[in-house]
Amino acid sequence: MKFNLPIFALTMAAGLPGVLAQNAGSDGISARLTGQTLVADAAHRLVAQPHLEANLRQQINLFGQELSGPGYYAQFGAGSGKFRLQLKLSIDSKPAIFQQICDGRFLYVEKNLPERKSLMFIDFDRVQETINNADDSRIAAMSPVMLARGGLSRLLRELEQNFQFGEPLPSEIGSGKIPVWTVRGLWKREKLTQLLSGQAAEIEAGKPARLNELAPHLPHSVVLTLGRDETFPLFPYRIVYRKHIIKNVSGRSSLQTQPILILEMFNVRQRADMQSAEFDYKPDDEELVDGTAAYIEKLYKR
Repeated sequence: MKFNLPIFALTMAAGLPGVLAQNAGSDGISARLTGQTLVADAAHRLVAQPHLEANLRQQINLFGQELSGPGYYAQFGAGSGKFRLQLKLSIDSKPAIFQQICDGRFLYVEKNLPERKSLMFIDFDRVQETINNADDSRIAAMSPVMLARGGLSRLLRELEQNFQFGEPLPSEIGSGKIPVWTVRGLWKREKLTQLLSGQAAEIEAGKPARLNELAPHLPHSVVLTLGRDETFPLFPYRIVYRKHIIKNVSGRSSLQTQPILILEMFNVRQRADMQSAEFDYKPDDEELVDGTAAYIEKLYKR
């Protein structure tokens, strides 16, 4: 069967002011931040967080398949751009592995699926040279986090760009009662007009989009759970992509949500003995595909 990991297909209250004020401490998170700015700030903070690693688990419910599997994330941090992300699944009883590895200059994207294998790289020195020489002011003004080289920080940035997030709600997760913010995001109007070009005129006129016409692997909304603690402020502990489904119960129609992908990060820790060499990667040159030009082209479409 053909299967695309949806997390990489997007390649995403009256008492609230008082609650925010009480929780805006030494981590510098402002009491006036909205859900949108929280997600943007989360991307910035994750890029800078040093010597970080975490275990992952994912659950997927798509195309009539229910899949789950473990994963691992590590980053050298402190602006180095070095990280390693690995996700594993079993598809038709066969292993499937997705990896992103960045050594600070080159980002390698490896997909080892039952039906095919691919290995692509992006040279960020060439990307930066393009930005330095760009005539387009939007490209020249891009901040480093907008060019996050993959991994969780890039995912957060993509979500902030494509979704409009509502107000953050405080809660707790885990047996250790980690304080968190929960924010829900809906597609931005301008992104929907691209994804649903046949409805563009209606959407621009303010009419609700018919989300059921989105590609099957695309969600209708996303829910983020971001750390509210000072140890790992705004760390993305949980990301849930959801579909909206209308169901008839006893002759009444009701709108329900169904998760199509859940990505959870746990056992988050800082590892003082982490070495830069852990992010070195030496691929087989014969299998490599240069994706740098395609990446640069996408910058001009943002």
